[in-house]
Amino acid sequence: MLTSFPSSSFSSFSSLLLAVALKSLWNGKCKIVLAEPLAVNDASISFSTKTHHTTNKPGATSVADGLKTCLGPKTFPIVRDLVDDVMCVDEVSIMKATKTVWSRMKVLIEPSAGVGVAVLLSDEFRSKYPPHLFPRVGVILCGGNCDIDKVINAMGEMGV
Repeated sequence: MLTSFPSSSFSSFSSLLLAVALKSLWNGKCKIVLAEPLAVNDASISFSTKTHHTTNKPGATSVADGLKTCLGPKTFPIVRDLVDDVMCVDEVSIMKATKTVWSRMKVLIEPSAGVGVAVLLSDEFRSKYPPHLFPRVGVILCGGNCDIDKVINAMGEMGV
């Protein structure tokens, strides 16, 4: 199970809760891997240090603007205690994944939802979670705040 969630968003917090509920229903037989932009990686730092990291680097930003906020005091314990891994991806990977979903699935997602897809497509994910051991993977796509012109312009600037 792979989920991408902005900590400030109700619908995305629901995605985290859904992933945790599914893990419970499947008696812990699935992994919850959160996806986060490398540029704003407070959840990854919090997860790896097991301490609530409440800031990102000054001026840090991401095309996945729904994920720019830091983990809150209520979401951090859930991540710390129930999540199996947090993986980060760079901005170009996020935009390539977003474009892939647009073109292959014909589904309009915002770059924040593309973060989970970018992690899934990464070499690091395939190395940590090889298909022969993890034959089924789900990605929870959430978020609908997408200024299409802005995203297309950013893709062009990144050469995607």
